[in-house]
This record gives sequence, C-alpha cells and structure tokens, in this order.
Amino acid sequence: MPFNFYYPVSASLPTASLPEKILQFCRQGGIMFKKVLLASDLSPASEQLTHCSCGFLALGIEEIVLTYCLDTGNQDILQETFQLKIPALEQQAETLAKQGFAVSKEIRLGIPAIEIIRTAEEKRCNLIVIGSHGHNLSDKISLGGVVSAVLYNLTIPALVVRMPNLAGYRAQFANPLEHVLFPTDFSENADSAFILLEQLVQLGAKKVTILHIQDHIIGKHLKDRLEIFNRVDAEKLKYLSKRLLACGKTEIRTEIRYGGVAELILEQITTNSISMVVIGAQGKGRIEKTFIGGVTNKVLRNSPVPVLVVPFVSSLSWSSDAQESWATDELKLKNKVQNEPA
Repeated sequence: MPFNFYYPVSASLPTASLPEKILQFCRQGGIMFKKVLLASDLSPASEQLTHCSCGFLALGIEEIVLTYCLDTGNQDILQETFQLKIPALEQQAETLAKQGFAVSKEIRLGIPAIEIIRTAEEKRCNLIVIGSHGHNLSDKISLGGVVSAVLYNLTIPALVVRMPNLAGYRAQFANPLEHVLFPTDFSENADSAFILLEQLVQLGAKKVTILHIQDHIIGKHLKDRLEIFNRVDAEKLKYLSKRLLACGKTEIRTEIRYGGVAELILEQITTNSISMVVIGAQGKGRIEKTFIGGVTNKVLRNSPVPVLVVPFVSSLSWSSDAQESWATDELKLKNKVQNEPA
C-alpha cells in the first residue's frame, strides 16, 4: 500500500467552513461519517484503536485516512525515524483493511495537531478519530497532548476514544449506537451537536438518553426558581424527543437532574450502560479561543466510552421556527407559574 508523504507548507490552520457544510449534509440526509481521519502515533493505544475499529461500521464509516505525523522539532533524526515507523503504520493499515474499511495512509511532517486538522480538511474527511491515553488532556504526553491541541483547534467533529497505553492489551469496542447519551444545556453548541444526534438515530441508534442538568453552582442563587426552570426545560426536552422520533425508530429517555454537571454525566455513563456520548465542545459560557469547555474536558478525561465532540458552529443551530416556539412557550410558562397563588 503506497504512502502519501507531505512536508508542511505553513503552520497555519485551514479556514474553510467545513462544519457548516457537514451539518448541511446531515440535514439533507447524507451519511455523516462516511470518510474519517484516524490519527495514530503508533503507540500501543493507537494499535488497540485499529484492532477494535469494527465498531465504527455502525456509524456508517467506509473509508479511513490513517494519518501519522512526524514532529519536525528534531530534524537530525527525522529520516531515521521515518524509516522505522513505516512497517508499524503499514501493519495498522492492514488491520483496518481486514475489518472492511477502504484505507489510505498519510505521513505528515509538522506540528501534529495542525497537520491532523489540515489533512482532514484536504482529504474532505468529516470526522477525526483519535485515541486518548487517559492522561489529563492538558498534559503534553504523546498523543494525549495532541488530543488537547486538536480539540482546541477543532473544525469538524472528533471522536475521542480512551485507550490504556499497554502493550499487548486488546480493547473491545462495542456498537457505539447501542445507547447514546446526549447531555444538553440548550446552548447553540448543543443545538449543533443535536443535528448530528439526529443523524445517528437515522443510522440506527437503538436508545438515546437526553440529559439536562441544573448546575448546582447556579442553583445556589436561583434555587427558588428551580421549579420554573424544570418545567420550561421539560418542554424543551419533549421538543427534542419529538425531533428524534421523526428521524427513526429509537427508544428515547429524558431526564433532568440537579448537581455537578460533569459528575452526573459520568454517573449516567456508568449506571446506564452508555455506549457513546455526544456533546458540544462549548456550553453557554463559551469564550472565543479558550480550551474546550470545563464540563467536556472532565468528561473526556474520565469517560470509559467514546465521546463525540462537536465544535461550535455559530451559523447553524435551531430553525427560526423552533427558536420562536421555544421563546414563546418559555415566556408563557414563566408567566403562568409566577401568577399562580403561592
């Protein structure tokens, strides 16, 4: 299998509006994840990821661009390193091909995170699959450090799969569509993520849990209005459920909880046999050019199941009709509750 080998042209990131194109494609009923980039650092964790990638078939993935990036920080050993890495990458490509994927291989020179995103853009991939070694995402350790940098600059969705970095270990990757967890704070980023969730239901997601958590930090100041918030948010969850039911046959469960957001998401994962989490990279407190939201960060560090992270897309969220409907219903419900006798 031939390699494509590229030298970096620049250290700048691609600027094409790929998320908008991807979400438009979803809305038109296309297969969202037909072609993906799988980032490898040739570690034991990356090897595990290639061995259990058959689970990706449920997501509609047909073609994988297997990408390895050589950091150009040490030019003296670059050529020697390149020659040593070829057999390992070839072996990973063969492993993926045996599982039914069409595989192409890319070796890139440059800053790994930038080259991963650049390659995904050039090859028209609509998902980045990347393994986390389970380290804190801010640590600069092998692919773990690359994960944090990729997510910081994310332009398309990324599926982060946590893998023990142990030689000889073989992970079992179950069907990610068995039970999907969708935590939402009703932010614009959550809206973008929900559009992808609709696509997953079309692909055959068997069960979906839509979870909204009333943050206990905010609740300290607004606890007297918690009943109003819960009733309004219950109507929003009902609306989301109707949208999913229109996409396909699936079991839908909704829940409103009160407490620590990240902690309750992780609790749901372990107690309800969640197979994958779909989450927005940023919530309502989004600040431009900051690292991914604190909640998403904590979930990624600790989730035992794959996490699909969806970047913020400002130009696409709910339709104007949905926004108007929610705003009207919320105002009516608040007025009704406030006018009720104590």
